[in-house]
This record gives sequence, structure tokens and C-alpha cells, in this order.
Amino acid sequence: MTKNRRRKHHIKPNWKLAALLGALAIFIAAMVFYFMNTFIVTEREYAVYSSMEEPQLPVISAAVNGYDINIMPGYRQELGNAAAADCVTPIPEDRRLELHIHSYNTPAVAMSYEIRSLDTEHFIERTAIEDYTDSDDGEITVILPIQNMIRRDTQYLLNFKMDLGEETINYYTKIVWPSTEDIYSMISAAAEFTEKSFDSEAARDLTIYLETDPSADTSDLGSVELSSGFSQITWGETGMQLSGEPRVTIKEYNGIMAAVEVAYFSEIPAEADLNPDIYYNTDEFTLRMGSERVYMMDFERKTSQIFNGNKHFFSGRRINLGITNEEYLQADKSDNLRYVAFKSGRELWIYDQSGKQAVNVFTFRSSTDTLRADNDNHDIKILSLDDNGVMDFVVYGYINRGRHEGYNGIVYYRYMQETRSISELFFIPVESTFEAIKAELDELCIKSDAGMFYLKQNEAVTAIDLTSLEMMNVVSGLSGGRYAVSADQTMLAWIDGSYYEPNSIRLMDIMSGSTRTISGNTEEILRVISFFGNDLIYGISGLSDEARANGRTVAFPMRTLRILAPDMTQVMEYTKDGLYLDNISIEDDRIQIGQYRKDDETGEYRFVSRDTIVSSGTEDDTDQSYISSDTDSVKKKIYYIELDENIRTTRTMDVGAPENISYENSGTVELPENAASSQKRYLAYANGRLKGIRYSLQDAMDLVYDDMGWIIDDNAAVLFARADRAGTQTIRDPFASAQPLIMAVENGFSGDSITSDGYMIMDAYSIQLDRLLYYVYKGCPVLAFLDGEGDYCLIYSYTGDSIGIYYPSDDETASIRESMTYEDAALYFDRYHNNFIVFTDYQGAS
Repeated sequence: MTKNRRRKHHIKPNWKLAALLGALAIFIAAMVFYFMNTFIVTEREYAVYSSMEEPQLPVISAAVNGYDINIMPGYRQELGNAAAADCVTPIPEDRRLELHIHSYNTPAVAMSYEIRSLDTEHFIERTAIEDYTDSDDGEITVILPIQNMIRRDTQYLLNFKMDLGEETINYYTKIVWPSTEDIYSMISAAAEFTEKSFDSEAARDLTIYLETDPSADTSDLGSVELSSGFSQITWGETGMQLSGEPRVTIKEYNGIMAAVEVAYFSEIPAEADLNPDIYYNTDEFTLRMGSERVYMMDFERKTSQIFNGNKHFFSGRRINLGITNEEYLQADKSDNLRYVAFKSGRELWIYDQSGKQAVNVFTFRSSTDTLRADNDNHDIKILSLDDNGVMDFVVYGYINRGRHEGYNGIVYYRYMQETRSISELFFIPVESTFEAIKAELDELCIKSDAGMFYLKQNEAVTAIDLTSLEMMNVVSGLSGGRYAVSADQTMLAWIDGSYYEPNSIRLMDIMSGSTRTISGNTEEILRVISFFGNDLIYGISGLSDEARANGRTVAFPMRTLRILAPDMTQVMEYTKDGLYLDNISIEDDRIQIGQYRKDDETGEYRFVSRDTIVSSGTEDDTDQSYISSDTDSVKKKIYYIELDENIRTTRTMDVGAPENISYENSGTVELPENAASSQKRYLAYANGRLKGIRYSLQDAMDLVYDDMGWIIDDNAAVLFARADRAGTQTIRDPFASAQPLIMAVENGFSGDSITSDGYMIMDAYSIQLDRLLYYVYKGCPVLAFLDGEGDYCLIYSYTGDSIGIYYPSDDETASIRESMTYEDAALYFDRYHNNFIVFTDYQGAS
């Protein structure tokens, strides 16, 4: 039988088909490479989307002990001491201060400088600059030969002037001629801390400063403190690298204390050829010089990823904002959910979810000029966004590019997505620092439904009609305790009339512009407390309820507390028979109330207890921030915006800038000059930033004491600095040293004031004793009243565990000195209600 065999078939190659398939494969590969390469190139570009012209004005820095510090922008305004809070420059022993002018080849016709006291009332020196060195790269070096007319360790205002022919540009800094070189050691400590934090091995040297707290939040690289772990200080597992040269600024210097800021860029290297993520960081140091080394009293790092429109930020249903802080973020959506507007850092964007278009509406950044364009003394606020992609927003602070470069102020813009254009509606010049402008705009800066723009500035609320630009002064004189604004800024209440006489309260619905009046009777004084949601909390005092102590009002407790809805419906009334109410505070859904009983014989109010009112309902969540956070295995806490439409691919996404900026219909709006408040303003700083403006020393201390902060007044004169205190102090002749204070009291002290011989007298009623030892360290005894008739003692010394008290007598030999432990002294003075008055040598009027 024959076996069947399988035949082998040999296929003859079809070379034409092979060539066609090969060509097709090459074509597909080429297309893949093209699209991949296009994506990679797009990502690798460090794009800056801006249609605004580049900065024009020169900037100045100071050469201090080998460091180039205190970058000073140029002002077209005459700001005087309004810019003095920005930085302090120590001058060398020979008083020859070296400045570097980064001129960018802008020719100067003439240069000069002036030195004045901080209040600008005392002229010290005016000198023209004749000699200077001009380098090829456009940097000019000048030496200021400051004359021997200034005192050691006293701050002054330096105004450097550059005459550019058609205009004069001003540069400001406080200067001080230090008696020691401690400030240079503190600058070095801050700069080295930042540099070493990028090297985990070198960072071991930083552990002497750390105060790691096991309970501290270790999940956030956007906000880092001394209590954070070593891993957070050294950027965790991100591989973060320093990018460029850090910029050092001395924010304050007062004796043995310095507040130093180190600002810098950093980057996390990217995978493959993608563009690295870029971050802007500020390290804020509060430092104190000890006998042997620098002590770090406080440290805070803020990190914010720069959102530059790279397409890898857009993914799925998210716009990824990366490592940052909530305080740097804002987002809004149109009612039809098509448009998303968001601010990340100091970048303003709008994203069209339907059209897959992202537009960098506003930025001051520049791809070619970082020294000038990266000035961070400005911010942005989104005011409105409609269904057509029309967005109103304001930019405020120092304007470092464009038409208003060199001014501090507020610019109102309108962006239109249909034409991808920006129109400037108006500009408001403001002679104040960015921090002070921001503090008031954070209280009130809103566009109403009626097309009015409301803002608080210069202790006044102003309304501007966005069509006609007509301006209306709503109310002025908004100092401490006279007004309140709701958290969503839609409700405003203020006292109409005197604070100490029968008055009324005006309640305004800002969105509609309607105002109503709350009236009391002829025996009542009304008090604005706060808003609880949009409900107003106000109190009622009687004319006879004023509490006075040694010449000044120290309290004005209330008999009744009321909560009023916006429609004037009374929600609640709180009163307790025989008790008075004061020290009201709000925490979440709870209202805390201090209860006091009045002694009819002495008129004194004695604390009884605290009561709590808990809201029975839930407030509507009117703040739809649209911003959420998540946890990344490497970057820790990151932020993102949740989208309503999925991004399937970014290949066709359009990322760009507005096509033009129009100034055609813009105008300049001058805010009304309101009368200055009779109350002394205290500007409370901590971690390099203004935390708030208060109207009593106690309130200002409460705001920043735990953060090792400091307090200045409107002349930028330091009135308190927690870190500026050594461990011991003794004033040898307390009675003689306290004469400025004693004379002020004997002449009838009634409130905080500056004396004619250059001292600042301040009411310190109810402030804790240990906080006031700062003044003893400065050589100024603290006066404590022991009754209402004028008897007093002086606190003149302290050690690590005791307080020295001096009881003066007409007969010097009968004067008594006594030592108490801190605990005994605290109990002793609490018996007299901590009835203190303090004073200090006022540098503002040297």
C-alpha cells in the first residue's frame, strides 16, 4: 500500500506587495513619530502665554556682605513710607552702601538719594550720585556715601531716585546702621538652610533647627514648617532641584531679631523628554542671634507649582494643579458648565470644556526676563464668569508689566472668549503696599448683580458703576469694631453714628445695593459683632455700661445679643439676667460668649463663665470652589479641578494667550480721600506676610504671637517683635527710665499716641504679662496699675523664672524692689485685670 505524503507548497514572494506594506509601515511609524514628537516638543517648550509687553523699568538690589539682596522695583509713584515695609537694608560700618542697578540699558540722566525718618517728617540727607561704574551687561554699580547723620540701630527711609529724562523712578527701602554684624550671620543661616535642603546629606546640618512634631501633617509639601519631618524639609522623594539663584530679602530687622525671605524656583526632573514641573517657593525665616549661634525661631515654606499650560496638566476629568496651597487657588464655572476659570499661583486661565481650548488670560511671567517679571507682590481675583466665556477679574498690587508698570494699584479687566481679547475697564492707583491692599480687598472685593464693583480700601467701601465708571462712597471710617462683612462678601454692616453714644446700624445687601437701618432707643448703643453666614450678630449696650480704668475705656459690655437675617427677621435674642456679654467669638457653627457680672460699687466687670450657642440649622454651601485635593505617592498632597467633560486626548487641544489687550475705553479712578481714622493701626506680620490690620496692641499680638511675629505701624516703625528678646534683662534705674511713660500717664493718658519727645505709648490692658517683657528688654519698664486711683508699679527686670517689680515712692529711699516667680506675678497682676501700659522709643520720628 502506498502511503500518502503531504506535499510542501513553496510560495513565490510578491515583491510589489512587500514594498507596499513596507512603505505603509514606514508611513505609520513616521506619523506616530510625528505626533509623538509634536507632543514632546509642545511639552518641552517652557511656554509663557502673554500678549502684554515686557517690563521696562530698571530694578535695584543691595550688595550686603557678599550677598545681592533686597530686589527693589521701580515706582512711578511717590510712595514715601508706604513702601517702607517691604525690606530693610543694613549699611556697612563705613556707611558706604553698594547698590546694583539692573538697568537693561535704560539710560539715566541723573541719580540721587534721600534719607528721612520713617514718618518722612525729618529730613536727614539728600545727595546726588556723581560717580558710578557701568558694565557691558547693563548693570550699574553705585556707592551711596551715607553721611554721619544717622543713629546706630535706628531705621530710616531711603528713597533712591533715577531721573530717566521724561520721568523720575523711585526705589524704596528701610536702612539701618547696625552696631553688630549679627544680621550677616542670620542672612547666611537662612540662605544656607534653603540651599542645603536640596541635598539630603548636607541637610543633616539643619537638624539643629528642626522641632519635629510626630503629630504634624507629613502629607503636604506645599506647606512646610519647623515641626515638619526631615523628609518634608528635604523635598521627600520628589528629586526636587534648585533652579536659578535664590533671592534674599530682609523683611524686618530689629536688634537681635531678623525676618528673612528666600524666594527661588525649583523643578522636579521629568521622565523622558517632557518638560519638568516648575515651582515657585518662598522660605520665610524668623531668626534670633544668640551668644554663640543663630536660633531659628520659626520657619515656613510655601511651594506652588507654576501652571504654564503644559498638556500633561490636562488629563481625563481633571486639570491638575500639582503641589500648591489653597490660599493660592481660586476657581469658578459658568452656569452652563462650559467654561472653567481658575487662578493657580499668579496665573489666570480659562478652559473651554466643549472646544478644548485653554487660554492663559493673565500672567506677569516672562520667558526672557525673570528678574523683573517674577516680582510676586501682586495677586488676581476672579469676579464673575458667564455662559459666553466673559470673565471679569482684578489684578492688584505692584504692576510690573504693561501700561501701569511701576504703580501700586488695582486694575479691573474683562476677558471675552469669543474674541480671545482683554479690555481694561479702569485702573485705581493706591499709595500703599501690596500686603495692605490685599488685606482690605480680602474683606470686600465683589461685582454685584446690578453691575457695580464694590471694594474696601483706605478704611472705606467704594462702589464703581462698571458702565459709566461713576463712583459712590458707600461708607468711610471703617476702623476696628465699627463694621463687619459676611464671608461671601454679599452683606455689609456698619455703625452709623458715634461708637460711644446712641447710634444705629446700617445693613447692606451688596448684590442688590439695598440698605436697611437697625435703630436703638436713646438709652442704647448698638455694636456690630460679626456675620454668622449672612445673618448679622449685633449687641446692645446701655449708656452706663462703659468700663473705664485710669483714664481710658477698657470695655463696653452688652446686655443683649441679637441675630438678624438679611430680610430683617430676628432669628434669635440672647440675654441673661444680671449678666453682661463681651468677647464674642465664632468657631464653625458655634458662637462663644463671655459672661460678666458688674460690681455696682466699683463699676468693675468680673468674668463669670463662657456660654455657647450652637446653630440648629445648616448653612447653604455657597462657596463652590471646584477645587479638590488628592494624595500622590511621590508629591504627597496635590490639588486639581474636577471637569464635567472627559479629556480623551490633548493632541488637538489649543493652548494660548489672548490675542490683544484693549485700553481704548479705560479710565483712571481716584478713590476719595477719606479722613484718617483716629484709631492707631497695628499691622501684624508673621512668616514674611501681613496677617492682618488691627486697632489695638492686644488684637495684633493675638494674631501673630504664636508665629513669632512682629508688629509695625503705618510708618513701618517696629512696635513689637516676639523673637527680639534675650533671656534676661535688668533696667538699673527703672523710675528714671520710665519717665516718658509716667509723664504721659500723669498728663491724662486716654489712648495710644506718639509723644512730642519721640515715644510711643500703648494701652496693654489685659495682655498677658510674659508678652510685655519685650519692652523691658528694650529698656522700657512696663507700668501696671494697682487700683483705679493711680497707684502703680513698674516691671523692670526678668530672668528665666522670675520678674522684678519696682514700687516707686516720693522718698527714693522708701522705694521697694520685689522679685516674683512668673506664676505668682501672673496671678498678682491678674487680680488687677492686667491693667498695663507700655511704651517704646519710637523710631518712626527719629
